[in-house]
Amino acid sequence: MLSLSGGLRRTTRRNGREVNEILGRASLFLPRLSLTGFVLYRDTEGFADLDDGTKVGVLANTRLLGLTARGEASYRLTGPRRGFDTAHITLEKALSERSDLRLEVEHSPRRDLTQFDLSYVRQFRSVALRAGAQADTRGGVGANLAVSFSLGPDPLGGGWRMSREKLAQRGQAAVAVFLDENGDGRRSAGEQALTGVGVTTGRSGSSEPTDARGYTFVEGLQPYEKVLVSVDESTLPDPFLTPRGRGVVVTPRPGVAAVVELAVAPTGEVEGVLNGPEGTPLAGAKLELVDAAGQVIGRALSEYDGFFLFDRVVYGRYRLQLAADTQAALGVAPELAPLVELGPDKTLARLGTIRLRAATTIAQARDPPQGASP
Repeated sequence: MLSLSGGLRRTTRRNGREVNEILGRASLFLPRLSLTGFVLYRDTEGFADLDDGTKVGVLANTRLLGLTARGEASYRLTGPRRGFDTAHITLEKALSERSDLRLEVEHSPRRDLTQFDLSYVRQFRSVALRAGAQADTRGGVGANLAVSFSLGPDPLGGGWRMSREKLAQRGQAAVAVFLDENGDGRRSAGEQALTGVGVTTGRSGSSEPTDARGYTFVEGLQPYEKVLVSVDESTLPDPFLTPRGRGVVVTPRPGVAAVVELAVAPTGEVEGVLNGPEGTPLAGAKLELVDAAGQVIGRALSEYDGFFLFDRVVYGRYRLQLAADTQAALGVAPELAPLVELGPDKTLARLGTIRLRAATTIAQARDPPQGASP
């Protein structure tokens, strides 16, 4: 795939000088390889700036043998610094989910210098550790060891917390996951926290499983971009538990944690047998469970003997009805059971045998015309 783009930018510096920039870019995307070429023209009005002129360059990204490779090189066609500008290559190898090895090589023709930087990065729960060694072609050598972390308020547990992310620059969500035993969608007194549950935000952000208090923090979110925070259903401790709803949409802000409560609901089952108007079992009928808000929360299909089953139904009150196409095809009344209730004391609702009723049409009475006999 080939992509073309361009742009024009005009900037006013603090000293009053106007800087004009024109950029053209072309990108080619191939399997395991992307190439981007660019042309940048820069001019400072009324002043000869060292960075003015026309520069061309190329960027490349690829993956090979488990390595991620990125390269960039640029050349100045015109301007005070005309000539080969710089070249930079980065190789990265993921040693595990939390550790990486990186090699960077940068060559500067103007300085006649090539620098090498080898580093190891290990991500812990609250801090990041980086150990590195450097060398260059002039005989310079060096080494460093760095521990980085951020401090921020804990809106769930109170006090302060440490993080390996840059909290002042990235967004975060403080998430509490609990068992919604009464089915009202809100955390009530006595409802237990769920431990070891994963929280997902799609491809953005990362989090640890919930702790003993049911708390976790999703970090590294893009500020001011809406994201859906939801429970990773595969991490729930019981197959009869299910997230209540799709999740909560938040708009992260730098340095401020969005507080989110995610309810996980216990579930039950609804079963019964469906017979046609003549009293014989009806197979292939589409049935629906509808909540108090009129939303269809479950669908089922009657089997050869008329048996139907709704499993993993969140505690609450529902009504049972036929799907619109089945109701129209059979010409029967759509509503089958006006009230179906599940709760801690009733996890299985057995509706018994339900016999369909033929649909009836009731004509609306009209007042007779004036002067006519009723």
